[in-house]
Amino acid sequence: MPCHWHSGGSHVDAIAIMSRSGTKQNVGRTARRYIKDGFTSFIDAKWRWTVMTFVCFYMSSWTCFAVLWYSMALARGDLSYYSKWLAAGDKDQFELDNPYTPCVRHLYSFTSAFLFSIETQHTIGYGFRHVTEECIGPVLVAAQSIFGTLLQCFLMGGIVAKLARPKKRAQNIIFSKNAVICHRDGTPYLMFRVADTRKSYIVQATVKARIIRKRMTREGELINFYQQELPLTTDECDDRVLLMWPTIITHKIDDKSPLYELSSIDLLREQFEIIVMLEGGVESTGLAAQARTSYLPSEILWGHRFQNVVTYDDNSSEYHIDYNMFNNTIKVEGSPICSPRQLDRNRNFNTNITQTYNEEILLRPAIYLNGNAKPIV
Repeated sequence: MPCHWHSGGSHVDAIAIMSRSGTKQNVGRTARRYIKDGFTSFIDAKWRWTVMTFVCFYMSSWTCFAVLWYSMALARGDLSYYSKWLAAGDKDQFELDNPYTPCVRHLYSFTSAFLFSIETQHTIGYGFRHVTEECIGPVLVAAQSIFGTLLQCFLMGGIVAKLARPKKRAQNIIFSKNAVICHRDGTPYLMFRVADTRKSYIVQATVKARIIRKRMTREGELINFYQQELPLTTDECDDRVLLMWPTIITHKIDDKSPLYELSSIDLLREQFEIIVMLEGGVESTGLAAQARTSYLPSEILWGHRFQNVVTYDDNSSEYHIDYNMFNNTIKVEGSPICSPRQLDRNRNFNTNITQTYNEEILLRPAIYLNGNAKPIV
């Protein structure tokens, strides 16, 4: 099979499981599971929903307890007493003429019950409106104080956890828009580029990749999301990445690689997804951060390599990184289009022919001319 550069053809559309930003997509979600794990859902929600949840929880608690305080005052007749008290001209004289101890002093409407609920839950204590010993008010005060403390712990803990999570730190790690397949020293590699745009480092950063596609077993079982590991290296190092500059991560396509039998033509019609994960610790906080992305066959460029983005400035004696060229690739002329498997077969075939020819030359009889032995060709 000839191996030369060929352009043309169109990719078969594939549906990605993971978006380029590393979030799941095209996967059904169950609302019941989100409700069961409410704290995690609260942290993962967008800020507008978090603030709305924050306000709704507090407003609901204030209103519910305000209804209880108002109902208690209504049941004991406190509201009717205070309606006469408000209508009286001399309120001090009215209290002397009509001695009465309400459950909550100066609670004469739902608005005042709502204000008293806020004061009780947050221990504001203005002093004008307070509970007495004439009813079960102290029990309700204790219940609202305990509930308010638990609610505040839940909401404040969620806010702190949301602020401290390293998700935003992972957004500073960028991956190249496309992956490429090209040869290095005669060996095909799958490559993609990754960079950290912040000055602080990701400690002990490691990168891993998996290819996900369908597979039919010999027993006829269809595995829709069959996972295979893609061993990754950085030049001649392991999967640990030094993100001091934009780094090209490589996967050697040998006989152990899931891409070994893939040619440029096969790439146009294959349906799979390569998910890449970079993990490490945030230097400033020590928390673990993970950045993810994925590549579909349509996002893998055959016979391309990445353009250099790092240059040295003699005037400033500094290295400069041009992130505008981060996704740029260069087409490699004469790149083989056949699969690595076919390419190895062609090399082995040519090697065998050369070896057989040399052996035949050595075994042929020689004719001696002028005392020199020359084989018959």
